[in-house]
Amino acid sequence: MCESDLSQTHQWQYDGSQTTPNDCVVTCLAMVIHQARRLQGLSGASPAHGELARAIDSPPLRTWRWYRLPPTFPHLGKLDVRGATPPDGAVAAFNRYATLLQRGGERFEWQATRARAFSFKPLLDQLENGCPTILFGVENRTPHAVVPVGYDPRHQQWLILDPGYAMTPQNEGRFRWSSARLAAWWGERHLAFRRYTMVVIRSTDATSTTLPVRSSVQKQGVQ
Repeated sequence: MCESDLSQTHQWQYDGSQTTPNDCVVTCLAMVIHQARRLQGLSGASPAHGELARAIDSPPLRTWRWYRLPPTFPHLGKLDVRGATPPDGAVAAFNRYATLLQRGGERFEWQATRARAFSFKPLLDQLENGCPTILFGVENRTPHAVVPVGYDPRHQQWLILDPGYAMTPQNEGRFRWSSARLAAWWGERHLAFRRYTMVVIRSTDATSTTLPVRSSVQKQGVQ
């Protein structure tokens, strides 16, 4: 995935288009939907996170009782009255959105599942196999979600699409994480989800030959 692809995929949760701007997970969902559409070769525009948030908040998508954790849940940060999306909520929202697209006649053949990994290898395997992925971690006691898109073995850095920051030259360093930083962030404990939690988007098309999310993903030097 080249730099232009990264900028096209990345979305900033605070751009004013979302009614729940602090909900980083919805922004990550919009990014992995864009990745999935690109990998499948589908034409047409992917939803912006504001559009996706409105769809998720409205019938028929908003049919799952625990789509969002309540704002009274401990250590969720500065939230509005609707709280924040947990990993199970992300899985439900993605799969319901995929079903809605399919019922509308679109061949969007992807399914989200929740998983855990206790090393970087499973994460690299998902990226190598062309599976868009959302990671859940904690920073300053506040839960957050990001979308990893690859690993740069030359600089020993992970390429991370963080919805909390606009993609500008000034923020370039915020999209490249060391393994130590990722391990600390991903492995932090929180009541909202278990450590090393991720949501993986897999193709359900048996004939699919999806390409890696980033062609330069390599395992060397990463465990």
